[in-house]
Parts: sequence; structure tokens; C-alpha cells
Amino acid sequence: MNSMREEVEHFLTSQFSTEPKGIQPSATAVPESNGIQPFSAQAVDCRVDPNLPVPSRVPVAQQTKELLGKSTKKRKRVSFASPLEDSASAASASPPSDHTSKAYCHVSLSDTPHNHSAPSASSAPSASSETSVSLASSAPLEPSVPVCQSTWQPNYLQDIKRIVSTPSKEMSKPDISFEFNSEAAHKNFLTMKKHDFDMQRLIESQVNTPMYYGSEFRETELLEPLLVRHPNWSHLKSILENGSDWNLEDLDEEKRKADLLEALEFGNHKGASEQPELLKELLLKDVAYGYCFLVPKHKLTSIPGVCVAPMNVQDQFSINEYGEIVPKERLTHDQSYKWGSGTSVNSRTKEEDLLPCIFGHALRRFINKVVAMRLKYPNCRILCSKIDFKSAFRRMHLAWKTALRCCTLLPDEELALIFTRLTFGGKACPSEWGCLSEIVCDLTNAIISDEDWDPETLFNQQSLELPAPEFLDDDVPIAEARELVFELPVDDKGCSDVFIDDLFAACVDLPDSDNIKRLERAPLLAIDAVARPLLESEPVPRHEMAARNKFIAEAGAEELKIVLGWKLNFRALKMYLPENKFIAWAADFQQMIDSKRAESKKLESCIGRMIHVSQILPQ
Repeated sequence: MNSMREEVEHFLTSQFSTEPKGIQPSATAVPESNGIQPFSAQAVDCRVDPNLPVPSRVPVAQQTKELLGKSTKKRKRVSFASPLEDSASAASASPPSDHTSKAYCHVSLSDTPHNHSAPSASSAPSASSETSVSLASSAPLEPSVPVCQSTWQPNYLQDIKRIVSTPSKEMSKPDISFEFNSEAAHKNFLTMKKHDFDMQRLIESQVNTPMYYGSEFRETELLEPLLVRHPNWSHLKSILENGSDWNLEDLDEEKRKADLLEALEFGNHKGASEQPELLKELLLKDVAYGYCFLVPKHKLTSIPGVCVAPMNVQDQFSINEYGEIVPKERLTHDQSYKWGSGTSVNSRTKEEDLLPCIFGHALRRFINKVVAMRLKYPNCRILCSKIDFKSAFRRMHLAWKTALRCCTLLPDEELALIFTRLTFGGKACPSEWGCLSEIVCDLTNAIISDEDWDPETLFNQQSLELPAPEFLDDDVPIAEARELVFELPVDDKGCSDVFIDDLFAACVDLPDSDNIKRLERAPLLAIDAVARPLLESEPVPRHEMAARNKFIAEAGAEELKIVLGWKLNFRALKMYLPENKFIAWAADFQQMIDSKRAESKKLESCIGRMIHVSQILPQ
């Protein structure tokens, strides 16, 4: 092998079958960057066990019943973000006999490129030469009403207009100090003592301050007329009014106290303990923005119900306002770490009581939708926009009892921290935040597809700061999509999906349409409808809900976009491993090869990365 890249590619490609018959290599050149050519996929066939659900973000309970002509199983919660139910039955409903043993969910990115130049209006797509399996050959998966329409009141746009035009209440300064020093820690301890160390009483005394439940969002009285029909609303309302309450198995009080003493002695993991200044720097923001508050470390044993988990620092990458990929360190709260009791907060969390997370298949679902768009409009450009929720988990308050279970330490400063917002490490946190982000995504889909919505008159002012849409040159060929196993409904105005704090959307650039403006403005309007706007004078520093540091770099409509760690080319229908990941990962692989040894965690990480990359290798 002449290079590390060849070694990696040889290893990966040797583990998987070659390109399927009938798929010709694309004539489209993949642009190089600094000599690194990203991994690309000519076509991705996600072979799915017929017993697994097929992801979708449509009103699936009603549509599946109509599609299959049979009842569907009841779920604990029916979400418009949920997968198709009873897909095993669907897979055997009416497919050709030679495919009954397996179902193919073709995330077919491209076949051969069209010889088209400038995008134009669509003509009817020709039938694919490749046989595909339809789970409902007798009826396409077309809703009888617009997607998500039944979730919203008929006058929901008026509700949105009323909400966004309602001024936010002024916020008072909390009794708790969010300064980062020993004096503030001592003051906070005395404030807790004033309330007999009753965290519930303390928080209930902070109404109309940033410390009180739901202070990052609009009042529930404003939101309820808009969101009352959404299946997540009752749970979200409870979070906004009472905080996120994690249902944990009981822990004997003597064991809790013993665990606390052990935690105080242990401190933090090496990634944090060996970088005390970095740890302090990262925690400064959490304290300054009111996400947690300080108390003296040696006073923790005086506070009833306290549980401590160690911190660690994780190296990551982020994107700045200039679109540059920059290193980023993130604090993690290891609430899975087990003390002498043999338990942790996460191990005691009752998973069956958590709201089901639906967004896990978001990328696969999104790619299927994009392919369906190209099948319906084979000659038109497809653009993508992406918005991040800023400090997502930190926007949602913890219930008082849960907050006491989310403490951590700054041993070198002899300080402890009590987190009052969702942590980066709590088992319940993705589910709890997803309760909100799924609502925002479904609301985005409703807005973007609504004929009555005028994006020129009802929009968030941040939309005016978006960069102009970016298109590839007109002479770049438009790739032809392969047929999907399903006939997915295509909303001509666009669609969105969500993964935790990443909200992304795509649309077809149809002639004489306002689709691009809808694509850019609908997500921001949906966020504006639920998030409390910034006051001119906030008692505690606060960011807008849409991440401004990534706003200019990622929110504009483009044909090339990094989505959930993959670079997607919506003209060529290709996926790439971003260059920064290739460089970092290849360096780790090379170090392992050179040293001929690896720590178990490093080896597990590299195996995970290989599995990640293998998702885009041709089958």
C-alpha cells in the first residue's frame, strides 16, 4: 500500500460486496480538497430486516391502516415522527414471491447522472430497470390529508402569529448567584439553608426568574391552543411547568450516603482531572448562563438527596460562523458510573417510563425523502437547510428532585455544582429533549407545506440574516435516483426532520415557487413559536434558541450540506465522509498500525468508525 488511505479503503472494501449490477459509476468527479478525496457512495442500499420498522415522519397510524386495510398495533404514544407500525405484516402483504424473505429499503442515492444542465420543471420519471419491492403494491403511500395537518387546529397559523407577537414577560433576578467563586458558593448554600435545604421550596420561590421551570420557553397558556393536539404536548407541558422528572428506582438512604462519600473522594475522570483549568473554563459558561450553581464541596453531605457523578472532557469538532471546522471540547456527565452500591442514576432510571425516542433513523428517513423528491422531479435542484438548537439540553429545566441527583465536582476549587438543566450524560435527556424537538419538527413540516402561509409576512427576523442560496454550476449533471421500495409521499414545498438538536429540511427548487424561502423560514418560525425571545435586559446571560455561531454557516439553502456528520451532495445524490473526519480518523488508524498495539477504548473507537464508514460503501 502506498498510503494510509489505500490501506483503510482496502480493509473496508474487502469486508463488503462490490457495487450492485446495473449501477454504473458516476461521471461526476468528486472535488478534491488538499489532496484528500472524501469517501463517496454511488448507491446505498440499506438492507433491512422485515421485522424492523421503516422510519417515517407522517401520520403513520392512520395511513398504515388505510394502506394495509387492517388494524395496526396500539402504541404507548402515537407520534407523527414515529416509524411505520407493524412493518413485518406490511412486508408480507403483497410483495413478489421471490422477495418475501427480505425487504429492501433502498436509500438509493444515484444511478447514472442525467445529461441535464440548468434545472427545469419535471417530466414524469421513467420506470427503473431494477425490480424493487413495494410493501403496498396496490396503493401508494399517499395521505388523504396534508402531512401532519390533523395535528394542528384549523387556525394554527393565527395561533403562531398571536404567540410571536406577544411580548415576553420581564424576568427578575434569582436569589441564587451564578457567579463563579467561593463567595457565591457560600451564599448559595445559605440560600438553600434558608429554605431548610428543600430544593422544591427553593425553586418554587423563584417564579418569573431564569431559575424557574420553563423560563427558556413561551408560557404554556400561550402554547396550549397551538400544541394541544400534538401527542407530545401533555408531557412537554409537564416539563415546562414542573421540570424534567426522571423516574428512578429507589436507592437505600445508607447506600446513597456511602456513594456520595465515595464520589467526593473519587473526583472526576482523567480527562477532566488532568485538565483542571480546562474543566473550570468549560464550567464557567454553565454557571454564568444559569445552567447550574455552586455550593461548597464539603457541604454536599448536608443537602438531602444529593447524588454525584464524575465529569469528563470529550474532544469534538464544531463549525464556527465562517463555516470552518474547529476543535471543541465538551463536558460530559458520567451518570452511568456505578459507585459502591453497584448502581448509578442511569442504571436506576426506569427506561419503560421514558417517552419513546423516534428520531434515531432520521438520516435514513431523510435520504429516502430526498430520493423520492428526485424521482418525482428528476430535472430539478434539491436544496437543504440546517439549524441547530443552541445549548439544547441546557434549555430544559430539571425537576427539583432530579436536580439533586445531577451534582458534580470541581475538586481543585473545593466546589460542587448542582445542575438545574438537562445534563450531557443523563439517560433520560435525549428522550426529554426529543419531546420538544419533535414538536418543532412537526410544526415546521406543517408550516412549510401550508398553502395559507405567506413566508413574506409571517417569519422570524433572524431569517433576514440568512446567506443567499448557494447552487452548483448549471453544467454539473443531475444524478438519476434509483427506484425506492416504497412510494413515499412528496410534499412539493419541502419537508424537515430532526435528530436531537439538529433540525434539517430539504425542498425541490421548482420554477415560479417560493420553496427556498419556505425552506429557510419555516424552521426558524417554528422555533420562534415555542422559544421565549431574548429580552433587552436578561437578569442572567442567555442565547437565542437557534445557534447563531452556526447560523450563517449552516442555515442557508445549499446543494451541499453536512448533515449529522455526513457531507451530502443533493445534486449528485452522494454521501461523503467530511475531510476533517478522514484526516483525524486516518491518523488514529496509522498510529495503531505503526505501534502495532492499541488500548481497548481506542480500538473500540476505531472499529466503530469503520462501521460508520461502511454505511456508505456500495453493497
